Amino acid sequence: MDAQQREELHGALIDPGASAGGGIELVRLFDDPMYVAMPSSHRLAGASCLGLESFAREPWMLATTHSCPDSRLFLRACHDAGFEPRIAFQNDDYPAILGFVAAGVGVALIPDMVTRGIRDDVVVRALDPQPPPRPILAALPAGYRSHAAAAMLSVLHDVSDAWVAGRPALALPAAT
Repeated sequence: MDAQQREELHGALIDPGASAGGGIELVRLFDDPMYVAMPSSHRLAGASCLGLESFAREPWMLATTHSCPDSRLFLRACHDAGFEPRIAFQNDDYPAILGFVAAGVGVALIPDMVTRGIRDDVVVRALDPQPPPRPILAALPAGYRSHAAAAMLSVLHDVSDAWVAGRPALALPAAT
């Protein structure tokens, strides 16, 4: 971010992987957990406890690595779990990714925000251990906060708190 942009900036929501540069304060609003999405017919769809390594041989649907910070979180989580993922498809549109998941093309790591509109033919499960969450951040000029920016930040905190409090529990597999 150049000097002119910093002077004109009152606040923004930013990609956590982006470089905000000097003179920018990042304020964490909340962490967005990541979950695995698979077709409802997947062999692991009924499992109650899954590790990311359970999907090491699966093809993966992934956001594009050059434009989406979620892909960096995903790749780091896979490497931490001890495998290099086989990427079958990349797209920055989560509904499209979930369509390919539903069709059985592969599985995907998705943020909680995406699970609120999940398809009936896709199953979402938590992982143990949990992958790193996606941080949701606001960017503000460091050292100065206008009244409007302070008010907007307050609104963002209130909305974020309500969003997190309203997080629905993931559906658990039926006991067999």
